[in-house]
Amino acid sequence: MYTGSSGQHADLALVNGRPAISFYQTGNLMYKRASDFWGDFWFDAPTAITSGGQYASLAVVNGNPAISYYQSGDLKYVRSSDSNGVFWAAAIPLDTNGVVGSYTSLAIVNGAPAVSYYDYSNSALKCISRH
Repeated sequence: MYTGSSGQHADLALVNGRPAISFYQTGNLMYKRASDFWGDFWFDAPTAITSGGQYASLAVVNGNPAISYYQSGDLKYVRSSDSNGVFWAAAIPLDTNGVVGSYTSLAIVNGAPAVSYYDYSNSALKCISRH
């Protein structure tokens, strides 16, 4: 599908009935949803979510795709404003204290998004939840 530095820090989820991926490609956090139910075809170009986003984790939050990721030493979160991931809202910083946010994992816990991640500054595993 892609070559070079594409596909680093990839994550896969089922978004509105089709496979979708978030990944790092040549300095950008990208999102792409399959063109078919099985994920055999990926016709549309990927959507650039932000510059520099890495260690992405993709999940569906309240019906729309969302991504937690590391960017410039911070943990951030972004959610699409539609169920297919065509349009994306502005990113929200979740933790900016030190060098934090690598190796994120986004999940729904008790109906709310929760993110686990690594805090490099304190050599600690952390978790944050949005109620």
